[in-house]
Amino acid sequence: MDNRTKAEILVQFTQDEFNSGEYEEFFDYNDLGIPLSIAIVQDMVILTDSGEELLEETWKDLCLLFDANPDNEYETIDDLTTK
Repeated sequence: MDNRTKAEILVQFTQDEFNSGEYEEFFDYNDLGIPLSIAIVQDMVILTDSGEELLEETWKDLCLLFDANPDNEYETIDDLTTK
């Protein structure tokens, strides 16, 4: 799955859940990866190697949160959360 799609799914999740309080620990830990995802979706950045590593770590954390395989293909946050 490409970095843009991962970022789009991370942004979808953030928009849906950021204010709910349920995933506060996830958002606290990924305080750099989430804004990076937003910047990617807004075409504001070109990823460096370290940026790609950060995005990948944030992506894996999201997949772990929902017991989803980070290597699978997903199109939306609903695809990821319902496996």
